[in-house]
Amino acid sequence: MSSKTSELPNFTGTYANLLEKFAALMEKLWQEHLTSPTIAGNEKFYAWGNIDYAVVMSERKFDDVVDIKTKIGSLEIKKEADGKISCQIIEDKPLKKKDIIVKASNDPAEILEKTILALNHYYYSDVKE
Repeated sequence: MSSKTSELPNFTGTYANLLEKFAALMEKLWQEHLTSPTIAGNEKFYAWGNIDYAVVMSERKFDDVVDIKTKIGSLEIKKEADGKISCQIIEDKPLKKKDIIVKASNDPAEILEKTILALNHYYYSDVKE
């Protein structure tokens, strides 16, 4: 695995700005907080986050599916056949913490924004929850 910073994907569409911020954060986490991989077949998968906001991606990063699972909903970021990277809501139950039910969001922007804030807080704040 290379220690060089890889080039960030070129996002387009409604959520391009948030996806760029998310990708920049994930690249920073990849460089500074790389976890031990889980191996499935010939692929390695990595996870970041906490009980409320979790991100899973393979070693191929945004060339493969990136899953975001949060207490408010889940999001899938993937490269389409035409090379464009899109995000969409995954219809499942959001994570819940100690049986506290949280209102689900159907807004990819809200999920991206809160995931970026939560991961920044978790990895780069002196306060850990």
